Amino acid sequence: MTNADNKPESDAYRPLEADPAPSSLSTKGEGHTPAPSPLSTKGEGHTPAPPQLSTQGEGHTPAPPQLSTQGEGHTPAPPQLSTQGEGHTPAPPQLSTQGEGHTPAPPQLSTQGEGHTPPAPEESGVRRSS
Repeated sequence: MTNADNKPESDAYRPLEADPAPSSLSTKGEGHTPAPSPLSTKGEGHTPAPPQLSTQGEGHTPAPPQLSTQGEGHTPAPPQLSTQGEGHTPAPPQLSTQGEGHTPAPPQLSTQGEGHTPPAPEESGVRRSS
């Protein structure tokens, strides 16, 4: 029974009935009686909470869950592969496979090396003569 009296409800009713509450309201409302009614409802602390949750729930609540699932690291991977797979992914693998046995790069270097090799021995021979 003592707990019921200690609840905020009893405090909320006390100030409304007290002189200081009506004095402030009368000064602001200039005699508006309907003003204290909404104030008492908000003072309880229940009315302000539901509206905020309702506003976020309209479009904020559904967004977080989806982000949480993607944040795991499963959704972000597929999209990237899908975008590159349209034309980027197929190219790299083919080059990698051919490079394993075709070695298209070495032949080009070998061709250039043929032209560089002859001048090297000539210079060596000239130095020997000197």
